[in-house]
Amino acid sequence: MAKKEVDLTKLDLGACIDALYVARATRLARQKEVEMLAVEEGRIKEYLLLTLAENKLEGAKGRLATAATRRTVVPVLKEWDLFTQYVAKHKAFDLFERRVSRLAYRERLDAGKTVPGVEPFTVVELSLTKSGKGE
Repeated sequence: MAKKEVDLTKLDLGACIDALYVARATRLARQKEVEMLAVEEGRIKEYLLLTLAENKLEGAKGRLATAATRRTVVPVLKEWDLFTQYVAKHKAFDLFERRVSRLAYRERLDAGKTVPGVEPFTVVELSLTKSGKGE
């Protein structure tokens, strides 16, 4: 059952910081549980895939669910130079995903360079550390 939402406007700054700390600690504890469940799910899935393959089956049924194998072709880049030559020659820029590498961009900014068509945007984040008082 979900807790009643706290009216943050009625809290002083310190109480609001503490509320954030408790909410984050609760989320992290639950996230750890979810991660352990995901590991177990992965272990079972791997076993099922192996068992289906060994038995030359494409699927099987349980009482609650049906499992079926599905195959998808995905690209594995082996030679960057050959790939980029192909993209340039055939103007196949749709083969690239449209995002800028944050690290490479920041390195250029730090070196005083600009990248045409890209503008900097500053994300403001909040750092939260335990103060040692209370819980």
